[in-house]
Amino acid sequence: MLKETAGLGGNANYVNVGFVNSFGFETPSALNYGADQIIRRAGRNHLDARGELQIPLSMIYRADGFGGRTITLKNAVSFTDDRGNQMMLGATATVVSVNVVRF
Repeated sequence: MLKETAGLGGNANYVNVGFVNSFGFETPSALNYGADQIIRRAGRNHLDARGELQIPLSMIYRADGFGGRTITLKNAVSFTDDRGNQMMLGATATVVSVNVVRF
């Protein structure tokens, strides 16, 4: 979720998500949504001043096969405010699988 706190809205241009598995191997740009996909998923890509924008993301990740169940997501959002200032916003999140399916 994006939350605007400075009092100036803007547009989410794209969302880029990469991930790092439990061995430290990185898959950059595993998921990349442009403005058109953000609009399809969230209904809009504009974030109002003091507003929130939730962008649903989905990814299927297959475990590494050696019991590693944790991945770290690296999220980046390109944002242009209503005055034309461009910025890149980032966050990380750790995801742990609770169910292991044997193949």
